[in-house]
This record gives sequence, structure tokens and C-alpha cells, in this order.
Amino acid sequence: MVDSALVGMPVFLFASMLANILFLVRACKDACGRNRPIAGGPAVAILTCAISELIWVVPCFVQCAMILFAGNGGEWSPRRRTGCDIMGFYSQLGSLCSMLATLQVGVITYLASRNKQLPSKRAITAASASIFVLCTVVSLLPLTGATKPYALSDGGFCYIDWYDPPQAIIMLVISLPTMAAVVVLYGRAMRGEWEKPLDLLLLIIGFLSAWVLWPPASIIGLARCTFPPHYMIAGGVLGHAQALINPYLYGVRWREALVRHGGLDRVGTRKLENTFELNPQ
Repeated sequence: MVDSALVGMPVFLFASMLANILFLVRACKDACGRNRPIAGGPAVAILTCAISELIWVVPCFVQCAMILFAGNGGEWSPRRRTGCDIMGFYSQLGSLCSMLATLQVGVITYLASRNKQLPSKRAITAASASIFVLCTVVSLLPLTGATKPYALSDGGFCYIDWYDPPQAIIMLVISLPTMAAVVVLYGRAMRGEWEKPLDLLLLIIGFLSAWVLWPPASIIGLARCTFPPHYMIAGGVLGHAQALINPYLYGVRWREALVRHGGLDRVGTRKLENTFELNPQ
């Protein structure tokens, strides 16, 4: 019999999956099509954000649906080693990819706001591939014995073991500088020529709401202190909310703002302008 208490998460994840599939489809069209409103590096950057969300949304939906219909006693359950490893892997992978993909968008936003040359499609593609490779390697460490295994939190989901120094340090080293850089980039973009500073403020709030609890979690784990009650479930709720927030913030608002700001591949445009300057005839 289906446990009604377990229905909410699969329903939420199914809606999130649909939103991110739409996000991904339009991002693919921008990155691969011709005569699109945005192109080049910015289009690949949005595509990277969409992929980063689907990396965890799809397997999380599948796993939660299996638990809903088959019960919480099988190997797929986060209370079992196999289920915990699966959940921990895609959760950390999605978290890290999303953070670094947002940093990439922040760089493009800052450059666009200052009317500077944007990174080429090749450069952003290489950077995105590096993000996925790095995050995959880091997320595989608990599965290979290089660190302690993924752990079941008091929020009912599996994630890194915050009391394992290597895992806590890695998360701190990645999350804290990334958060600081994203805030600085969006903050400086507000002082530039970005059309709607409100959009940038929403991006900052959305980003910080997702990851603000992770650097303190690393410090708490390294200090061997006790986590406050409901700390992990709060982090899980904020992190899961990104599955609905990001398709709107980046797939709609940021994309439209970049289109208004001249989102076509500015690298190619600058090269063409330089050619006319050198050869006025």
C-alpha cells in the first residue's frame, strides 16, 4: 500500500523534472541552433545550468518513486548502503555542478554588464566539461574508499559525511570561494549596465538560499560539534527548491535580460568590428 506521507516528494520532483526538461530543451536549441536570441558562450552556460539540475532531479525522482511504490526496505532506500551511495553521489554531483555552473554565469553577467568581450563558445564548452569532470571525480571519492562513505543525515537523505575531514574540507574549499565570487560578480554587475538590478538581486538571493548552510556545516563537522535541530532538513529543502527556482531565474529572467543586453555571440561581433576598423575600405 502506498504511504501517503511519501507522496509529496515524488510529486514535487516530477514537477521539477518537467520544468527542467523545458529548461534543457530551450537551452539546447540556443546552444545548437542558428539565429537564436542568444548564442555562443552564454548559450552553453545556460545549457550547463540546465544539465546540472537534471543530474540530480531525475535520479532523485526515480528513487523517491521506487520508495513510494515499493517501500523503504529495499536496496534503493537511503537507509541501505546501496541506496545511500546512489543518493549521496547524485546529490553531491548536482550540488557541485550547480554551484560552479552559476559561477560561470556570474562571470558572463559581469562581462556583459561592462560591455566586455564575452567568452567564446569553445571556452565555455571547455570550462563546462571541466566542471562536470571535476565534480564527478570529487563525488566518486566516497564510493572508492578515498573518503568515508556517504552518510544518512537526520533529514532523511544521504549526502557527504560532514564529520569526515576530507569531505568537509573539499566542500568548504569549493563552496565558500564560489559563493563569495558569485556575490561579488553579481554585485559588480549591478554597478554596470545590466538593465534590471532586481534580476541580479534575485539571482544572489536564490544562489545563497541554496548553499548558505553548507560552509557552516563544513566548519561544524571539522569542529566535531553537534548540528542544530533540523539543520539538515532545512538545507535539503533549500537545495531542492532550486529545481523550480533556477529554471525560472536562469532559463527565463537571466536569458531574457541577456537578450535585451545583446546576447548574440559578442566574441564574433567584436572580431567583425575589428576587421572593419583595420580594413575600412
